[in-house]
Amino acid sequence: MIRKDLREHCRRTVLPRLLEETDIVAFCKACGFSPYPYQIDAMTNPAQRLILLWGRRCGKTATCALLALWHCMFKGDNAIIVSYNQEQAKIMMSEIRKWYRNYKYKNPESEFIALKRDSSRDIVFAKSGGHIMCRPAGPGIRGYQANIIIIDEAAQVPDSLIQEEITPLAAVLEPGKQRKILMISTPHSRGTAFYDCWRNRDVWTVLGPIKTESCPNADLEYLAAERENMPESVYKQEYEAEWMDTQSNVFSIHDIEACMYPPHEKLPAPKYCVMGVDLARIVDYTVITVLSDDGYVMHIENMQRTPYEVVAARAAELSHKYNVARTLVDSTGLGDPVLNEIFRREKIKGVLEGFVFSNKSKLSLINNLRSVFERRAIHIPHPDHSPAARKLYYELLAFRYEETKITKTLRVAAPQRKHDDHVISLALAADNLRPHDRITFLKPQEW
Repeated sequence: MIRKDLREHCRRTVLPRLLEETDIVAFCKACGFSPYPYQIDAMTNPAQRLILLWGRRCGKTATCALLALWHCMFKGDNAIIVSYNQEQAKIMMSEIRKWYRNYKYKNPESEFIALKRDSSRDIVFAKSGGHIMCRPAGPGIRGYQANIIIIDEAAQVPDSLIQEEITPLAAVLEPGKQRKILMISTPHSRGTAFYDCWRNRDVWTVLGPIKTESCPNADLEYLAAERENMPESVYKQEYEAEWMDTQSNVFSIHDIEACMYPPHEKLPAPKYCVMGVDLARIVDYTVITVLSDDGYVMHIENMQRTPYEVVAARAAELSHKYNVARTLVDSTGLGDPVLNEIFRREKIKGVLEGFVFSNKSKLSLINNLRSVFERRAIHIPHPDHSPAARKLYYELLAFRYEETKITKTLRVAAPQRKHDDHVISLALAADNLRPHDRITFLKPQEW
C-alpha cells in the first residue's frame, strides 16, 4: 500500500516537475499558459539564430518572457531581452514576473524558484544562477554578457545597435552554455538590419510569417473591420506580417522587380551609352555604371580604396568599350581642377562633366531615377547577375526619404551605416534619361 501511494505521489508531483525542468512546453502549462502551435515551434526550435516574423497580437511578449524564464530558471543561462524603448522593457519584465509568480504559486516547494536578486530590471535565480535582464535598446547594453539574446520588435531597433551593440554580447560563452539569438517582430521596412538578417537564410532560421488570424483567440470580425478601415499595405504589414513598401521608401519593390532583366539575357546592341561614376569617400565604394540609350545597364562594377587615377583609367577603358557619349562624375569635394587633372588626362570618350551634390541636387537626381523606374524606362540586372548587381538591388530597397531633425527638410539617404554608392552611380547615369524615355545625346561633332 505504501509503495502504491509512493508511486502515485511521484506520478503527481515529482514526474511533472522533472518534465517541467526539461520540457519548455510542460513548463508553460505549469505556468498556466497553453502555447499555440506556432509558439511551440518557436520555443522548441534548436537554431542558434532564429527569426520570428509574426503579425500583431500573436503572443510575442509571452513567448519571449516564457522562453527566457525557462532557460534562466532551470538551465542557468544568462538572458538579455532588448526592447526598442524603456516602456516596452518594463512591460517585458512585468510579463516575466507574472509567469514566475504563477509557477511559484503552483509549485511552492520547487527548489528552482528561490531568488538571489530581484530588482526592477533583473532577476537572478539562487539555484541555477540564471540571470534575466530587460533593457531598452541603447549604447548602455555594450558591457553586458549573455548567451541568450532576445530582441523584441527587432524591426524597430536601430540597425547600428543590432550590429554593433547587441549581437556581440554572445561572442564569448561560458563553458557548457549554448548560444541562442532570437529576433521577433512584426515587419516594418526593408533595408533595415532586421530585414537583412531575415533574407540571409544561410545564417538565420526563419519561422513565419504568422498572420494575426492564425491566433486561435483572434477576433475575425474585428480584423475584417480593420481591413476595411486602414490602407491595404498597412493591414498586410501589421496583421499579415508581410514586408511592404512604406511611405519612406523611395523605390517600390514592384517597380524595381518590373525593371529587371534575367541574369543571362542577351542585351540589345546600343547606339551609344552614358556612364555614371560615384567616387568613394574612405570606406565607401567607388561604383561605375554604364547605361545604354535604351536604358539597359550594360555594366556595373565597384571597387574600394582605389586611387582616383586607377578609377579614371578604368572609366576611360569602359568609355571606349561601350562608346560612351557622356560621363557624369561625382565631383563633390574634389573640385573641377582635380576632375580635369585626373579624369580628363585619361581621355575618357565623350563629354565629361562633374556633379556636385547638395541636398537639393541629390533629391532632384534621385527623384528622376524614381520616375525612370515608375515609367519602366530603365532595365537593371537581376541580383543573381553579379555581386555588384546584388548590392544595387538591396540599396534600392533600402533607400528612403528622411526629414532632417532641425530644419525639417526632406532629404534622401541610405539607412544609417548603409551604403548608397550603387544607387548614386545609377542615378548619375540615368540623369541622361531626362525628360524622355530615351537618352538624348549630343551630336558626334560636339563630343
